[in-house]
Amino acid sequence: GFTPRQMPGRRETANYTPESAFFEDENPLLTMYCFQCCQLCFILGTPPEALPRRKTDGSWVITNFDAVHKNNMSEGECKAIQREQGIEKQYRYHCKTCKLVLAYRSSPFTEFNKGYLYLLPARITRNPAWNAKDITNGSLQEISCGTTADDERIKVDVCVTIGASPKQCCIVDVTPEHVIVQVKTTVKKTMILRALEKYFIQITGSPSVVISDPDEAAATQAPGPKVVYLHDVSLKVFTQAVVKEFTDQIAVLNTTTTSSTHTSSSSSSSSVTTTSTVATPETGSKRKRSPSPKNG
Repeated sequence: GFTPRQMPGRRETANYTPESAFFEDENPLLTMYCFQCCQLCFILGTPPEALPRRKTDGSWVITNFDAVHKNNMSEGECKAIQREQGIEKQYRYHCKTCKLVLAYRSSPFTEFNKGYLYLLPARITRNPAWNAKDITNGSLQEISCGTTADDERIKVDVCVTIGASPKQCCIVDVTPEHVIVQVKTTVKKTMILRALEKYFIQITGSPSVVISDPDEAAATQAPGPKVVYLHDVSLKVFTQAVVKEFTDQIAVLNTTTTSSTHTSSSSSSSSVTTTSTVATPETGSKRKRSPSPKNG
């Protein structure tokens, strides 16, 4: 009789990758900590300085909640903020340890994938050794910034973004190797360098600060310099200036948050029977809010 021909078994090929390849990710996950008490807050898939910033308060805007991993923040209250466009509702996240407000979202916590998440500046850091406690008691060590005994230059990372920022130049974070400065414009590179010189002269009080770009070829391909070096300023003076700048940013942010915040209870009770104007955090545009039930 007819005997069917047996087909050979499928061959499978396994490709193995060396372990070192896993450490060459262009977008590594960043562990973010509370600036007040060093409590782990969450893991972020994008550096904060690479995120867009909100014009109202300079917070970093996360449009995709999948970029936040292992959220360790506690859900807090809903605050009503009086804006020029109307009332804005913020659903706030707090640090589990010190209860500092770290972020807020534009939608209720039950609507996880709706709206945007806003990270407050000068509240989170990727360096747990850089914290408000050590700044207050004066035990903070000098920032290394990649300087050595033979090289007295101070290494500064510069992130050039399009959009809002509290200032034209501002310090957004300090890591063991770098001080990260954000510039809110994409003008010519030479103008950015001059703006940075003026900024560091102002915060350090030094009569002259010289900035050099280590890689001219790489910098010309980007909107602005990614790394610059500061000269003619001591590391001790630079550390004190960065501490003061960060402390001032926190004080301004705390004052603004406290003065413009109202309790949400009065706002919620009035919206049951009346129609109120609400400013959405993501756009700042006006929309009419229909009466909602008490449990909504």
